[in-house]
Amino acid sequence: GGLGGVMADPEGDGDVDDNGAVRKQFTALLVDGLLLFLFAACCFVGKRIALLRMQGPRKDLVVSVLDISIWAGLWFAFSVSLVVYNKWLLYSWEGGFDFPLLISMFHMMLKYALSSLFVRCARSKEELPTIPRSIWWLSAVPVGIATALDVAGSNASYMYITVTFYTIVKSSSLIFVLVFSIMYKLQPMETGLIVSVFVVGLGVMLASYGDTTFNGIGFLLVLGTSFVGGFRWALTQVLMKQIKCNLNAILTIYFISPASALTLIPLSLWLEGPRFITSKFVTQPHLLVLSILNIIGAGIFAFAMLLVELELLGRTSSVTLGIIGYVKQMLQILFAVLIFHDKLNLLNVFGFLFTIIGMAMYARVKQIQAPEHNGYNQTKDQFSAFSFEDSEFTRQDFSNSEIELGMYEANELDDGIESPYEQNTVLARSQSAESYESIDLR
Repeated sequence: GGLGGVMADPEGDGDVDDNGAVRKQFTALLVDGLLLFLFAACCFVGKRIALLRMQGPRKDLVVSVLDISIWAGLWFAFSVSLVVYNKWLLYSWEGGFDFPLLISMFHMMLKYALSSLFVRCARSKEELPTIPRSIWWLSAVPVGIATALDVAGSNASYMYITVTFYTIVKSSSLIFVLVFSIMYKLQPMETGLIVSVFVVGLGVMLASYGDTTFNGIGFLLVLGTSFVGGFRWALTQVLMKQIKCNLNAILTIYFISPASALTLIPLSLWLEGPRFITSKFVTQPHLLVLSILNIIGAGIFAFAMLLVELELLGRTSSVTLGIIGYVKQMLQILFAVLIFHDKLNLLNVFGFLFTIIGMAMYARVKQIQAPEHNGYNQTKDQFSAFSFEDSEFTRQDFSNSEIELGMYEANELDDGIESPYEQNTVLARSQSAESYESIDLR
C-alpha cells in the first residue's frame, strides 16, 4: 500500500477520529501558533523601540537578540500552523488525504513556482539569476536530492518504529550538523562547543524517552535522515557564506527546489501513485478540486516557513539553528505536559535539565568566540528574502566568488507533513509516551 497506506490508527483501537482529544489537540496547537505569532510581533515592536530609544554598547546586543527572536518565533509559529493544517488534511478531511509523499512533491513544485514568480517580478527589467553548471550539478542537485531523501526516509521510518524512537534517534542530527560544520570550517573545533552539543542531544533523548521497540531498518532510515539533514544544513551555510552577493532565501529555494521535486516525483508515483489514481480524491471531481486547493494552501504555509527558516539560518548558523530546533522540541513536550497533563518520568526530568545546561553552555561558548568564528553572522544584513536591490546575481558574480560546495536546507521538517503513525500524537509524549519532533521542524 505504499507509505501512505500505513493505517491511521496504529494501535488498532479505532477511536482516533471520533473522540474529542483530536479536536482539543488541534485547538491547542492553533492557539499555540497564534501566541507564537504574537510573540514575534512583540519582539518586532521591542526591536523598533530599542533602535529608537537605546544607546551605548548594549543596543546592538538587544537588537540582535530581538531580531533573532522575531524569526525564531515566526519559525515556531509557521511550523505549528503547518502541523495543524497537514494533520487536518492527512487525517480528518474526507477521512484523510493519506498521501504524504505526493503532498511533499506538490509542495516542492509549488515552492519553485512561487520563488520563480517572485524572482521574475523583482527582477522584471533584468536577466533572471543563473548559476554556473558546475555549481548546479555539484551543489543544487545533490542537496535537492538529499532534501527529497530526507522527506522520504522520515516518512518511511514510521512504518517500522514508533515516533518516540524516531525522536530519540533524530536527536543525533545536531551532531552531524556539528561534524559537517567543522569539516567546512564553519565552526571552530572547540571542546566547549562539542561538549555542549552532545549534552543537548543527550538531554533531548532523555526528555523524549518512553517505551520503544527497536527495529534495525527503522533505525537505519532515521539515522540516514539525520546524516542527510546535517549535511544540508551545513552546506547551506557554506553557500551563503562564500558567494559574494545577496543570495537570499527566495533565490535559494529557486535553485534547489527543482531537484527536490524531480527526486520526489518517481518516489511518490511509485509508492503512492497507483492508490491515489483509484482513490475518491481523483474519481470524484469536486474532491479533486478541493484536494488541489488544500495542497496549495498547505504549500503556501510550507513556503512561508521555509523562507523564515532560511532567514533564521542567515542570521545565526547551522548549529545555532539546530539548538533553536531543540528548544522548540522542549517547548513542545512542556506544552503537552501543561495542556494535556502528560506525565514525565525521572529520566524525562533529567533530560530537561541536561538540555537546559547544554544550551547554557552553548550560549556561553558562542559569547566568548571571536566574531570571525560566528559563520555567516557577519553578513546577515545582506541576507534577506525580500532584498534584491543590490543583488547582481549573475554568472559573473559566481565566477568572481570563492565558492565551495553547498546548498540549502529544506528541513521544513519534512514539509511539516507527518506520517499516519502520528495520528495519536499531535504533540509529543502522548499516553504511550510517544513523542515526535514534527512541530520542529524537518
